Amino acid sequence: MDKSTQEPTAFPHEGVRTPEQAQRWFTDRGLVVSEWALDRRFNPSLVYAVLHGRRKALRGRSFEIAVALGLKARPCD
Repeated sequence: MDKSTQEPTAFPHEGVRTPEQAQRWFTDRGLVVSEWALDRRFNPSLVYAVLHGRRKALRGRSFEIAVALGLKARPCD
């Protein structure tokens, strides 16, 4: 079974989560952030920057990462 069938593309959305909750999600499942990022064609450094609040994730790729991490709601337009 490949990784795409083992893990969802994004976090399950029970609502918007905090960066700490997102980091705990990785830890609880024994996942490596950089592998998760590469599997989804995200730059691992940018994912870490979003997780640690060094990027506001207002637009572009960092916004897409924040949505995939569950830190921001998916836009409904």
